[in-house]
Amino acid sequence: MSDAALSAIRRDNTLAVIGALDAVGELSRAQLCAATALSRTTTHRILGELMSAGVVIERSDSPSGPGRPGGLLSLNPQARAVLGIELGRAQAAIVLLNWAGEITWSQEVKFDAAQEWGQGLQALLRLLDDGLAEDDLHMLRYAVVGLHGLMPSSRDHMGDEEQDRRVGNLRQSLEAKLQVPVAVEGNIRLAGLAEYRTRGLSHEDLVYCHLSRGVGAAILLDGKLRAGATNSAGELGHTRVLDNGLPCHCGSHGCLETVIGVDRVLARARTLRPDLRDFAHLCRVANYDPSLRALAKDTAHTLGRALGNLCNIINPEHIVLGGELAKLTDDWFSLVADGIDDTALLQVRKGLRLSPSLNSCVAAAHGAGLLALDHILGRVTILEGEQVS
Repeated sequence: MSDAALSAIRRDNTLAVIGALDAVGELSRAQLCAATALSRTTTHRILGELMSAGVVIERSDSPSGPGRPGGLLSLNPQARAVLGIELGRAQAAIVLLNWAGEITWSQEVKFDAAQEWGQGLQALLRLLDDGLAEDDLHMLRYAVVGLHGLMPSSRDHMGDEEQDRRVGNLRQSLEAKLQVPVAVEGNIRLAGLAEYRTRGLSHEDLVYCHLSRGVGAAILLDGKLRAGATNSAGELGHTRVLDNGLPCHCGSHGCLETVIGVDRVLARARTLRPDLRDFAHLCRVANYDPSLRALAKDTAHTLGRALGNLCNIINPEHIVLGGELAKLTDDWFSLVADGIDDTALLQVRKGLRLSPSLNSCVAAAHGAGLLALDHILGRVTILEGEQVS
């Protein structure tokens, strides 16, 4: 048998041990052998390697020794396995996840204005330099990075178009820095994955809509993220809502994003209240100023009508809203629901739940880490049955 084949077998056996401990929580050595169908010798060798690396720990109150049953083994909650990264329009974020999928550390930086690609990448690299210690890098096994905007159409992210080249260059830069494989996915899809997992869903349909400088959606049907034929599913922000609207960076005009993107909403609000300092200031006063209140209502209804049309096609159980715009008014979700009622069929509305995000601002990075963990544990990925690229 070749060295490569032997290495693959060892890797699969190691992942089987980790996967069994992840699924159950605590197991004795005998139980672990039974759960993995591995020999005692192989299991003990793998455990020795994992315990030396700090991945597996043994309960101190359940010692093993001659004449005693083996101690209970579990994954070390402090052993960091994967890195989740987001490079979005409004922020860059990184999280470290342990083998149980729990966040052990996170850090993010907010952008005051939309960043050019090169500027955002440099901010992300600085964040990695400042936040990751050598021990963190030594323990990493895999990383996934979530990017804003349209993803390259090819699944391996290598082609002739500029977006394909820059994503390929980003992967190469991060792989050289982290010394682990790096995969790429859309940041909104990854945030949607975090929402799905946080809710403990398995086969339900969910649409996560992120409302920030951009407007995007993650579509999960029967528990699987939908990327679409050319990796472009979920571009809700580029559905046209105005025939004579403003030009959009996508090349069209009148897109939903040009109406309800937070920069555009703030610009419209400043024509009514020039003293507004930023979007957070707008959120604090929008409930009390009649003119701003009317603007917020119109914005929510515009979003709701677009979501209602989407619901008529997909008929999901869950619509989840996240991002800064969802904080515009205290009754934002009620206003959006009114807009959904304008366009969604009664039968569609009956099975629909509209709710706020359960995750923090690092949701996309968290979802990236979860997808990375799925990959290294050999789980079936939820991305349309394919492995992440």
